[in-house]
Amino acid sequence: VENARHETAAVRAIPPEALEAEEKALLRQARALAARIPFEFLHLLIVDEIGKDIAGTGMDPKVIGRMYLYPEEEPKSPRYMRILVRDLTVRTHGNAVGMGFADFATRRLADKVDFKVTYTNSLTGSSPARSRMPIILDTDREALEVALSTIGLTPPEQARVVRIRNTLALETFLASEALLTEVRANPALEVLGGPWTFTFDGTGALLE
Repeated sequence: VENARHETAAVRAIPPEALEAEEKALLRQARALAARIPFEFLHLLIVDEIGKDIAGTGMDPKVIGRMYLYPEEEPKSPRYMRILVRDLTVRTHGNAVGMGFADFATRRLADKVDFKVTYTNSLTGSSPARSRMPIILDTDREALEVALSTIGLTPPEQARVVRIRNTLALETFLASEALLTEVRANPALEVLGGPWTFTFDGTGALLE
């Protein structure tokens, strides 16, 4: 059983006759240990990077609430209205499987995609939807503006937005002020600083 950091949390030797019962218990344990974003609904989830070194699907479907694997049903939770992906990891070597989970992505990501590798991965896994190209915007600034323009009548300053590095690194994240009340009410969460304003360089790239 692995923990949220993909480290070994438990090892069990199971005799064949007890396999089914023991597996059910271990599955419950694994689910309890899995990392999650602690919000049921978001207007926008910003993911700084995706890649095969993060998850076999680029982004962890359990974290983002999107499966895109017919005929499997889509998860009922969590519900993230829009997902924006900013980049690929270096170690994924152009394999952008999982970009199809996103609604928006940057030109930075698109320019790094190795389509042959990506499509081979997706077709081998019978999951072509996971490698569809999202809407591509030239800069981080434009991508954020466009994404927030599609969330309905909610003004951007009231939007429920979370920014994560990737779906494997969830110990810290950035959350919009609209989520602050929920953060403070959750004993598992701690406010480490802020508030901060997103800042961009002259090319429209989001500064770290």
